[in-house]
Amino acid sequence: MKSNLLFMALTAMTLTLASCSKDDDNNNSSPTPEQPTTIAAPQYKDDAVKLTLPANTFTIDGKKISVQALELTESGIFIVTYTKVANSRVAVTRDNDIDTDHKIGRFTKSGNSYNLAGYATVTINGKSGTTYNIAVKTTDGASTELNATAATPRTSDTMTDNLCRTWNIENTRVTIEVDGVTAGRDFPGTCDLNAIIAYAKERGLTITDRVEDNSIVTGITFTKAGTFLISYRNDDNDLGKWNWASQASGTISYGWDDDDMGNSLENGAAAVNFDGSKCRLTLNAALGTYKVQIIYTLIP
Repeated sequence: MKSNLLFMALTAMTLTLASCSKDDDNNNSSPTPEQPTTIAAPQYKDDAVKLTLPANTFTIDGKKISVQALELTESGIFIVTYTKVANSRVAVTRDNDIDTDHKIGRFTKSGNSYNLAGYATVTINGKSGTTYNIAVKTTDGASTELNATAATPRTSDTMTDNLCRTWNIENTRVTIEVDGVTAGRDFPGTCDLNAIIAYAKERGLTITDRVEDNSIVTGITFTKAGTFLISYRNDDNDLGKWNWASQASGTISYGWDDDDMGNSLENGAAAVNFDGSKCRLTLNAALGTYKVQIIYTLIP
């Protein structure tokens, strides 16, 4: 994906986390947040880690790659960061294919082994501090043992623990104001970017974002290792990084790994409010005489 309406602000946009009640739907201010109620931990909270690997060459499906990093997320997603090795097969272009810069999929756990579906099995033989001794067995049957280094995770606290997981989209609320006239609509279920763009155009808003076919947003992931991931129904992904800008005020910043990511709306801002086990992501942006607000209701 090169652009989307999920996050409409520029890379300088900040997200504000706060506890909330159902009575503050129209409150777009960003007060100093209170600690929200703890949300049940995701399945792989205690397994989540991002490992940096030493120099290596793996052969997977007949293609040679050099893996730089492996991340296991709190909600069971794996992210492998790699480069292609010279003389590997002709590259394909989708994010989930082996010849791109990242392989992203689901993993399962058995004992101290993690099955990266369709890719490899990673076994943690032991660890000392940030050093992990791991064995990687690829789908081709080859096994390699090496020492990897774990990244320092974000400090565990209620707000960070609540945020760091994969969120599904329950509803998207779009409100557009043109010259003082306001109209809004709910889009239940996963977020269809093309439907939102069509609605915005119906309200007279010019949208230049380029969205591919089947661009249905199915999940949003934050991890304690600092990864920020948007997943789409067509198995595409947008990958970035996040960090606290000021945890005292509940703000975080993020940026995309893909330099081509962009959008057409400027001066955006966002707020993330926890309501029970749900998370509400509110985006506000202005473009000339137009004002746009998008509220995503997210569920674990």
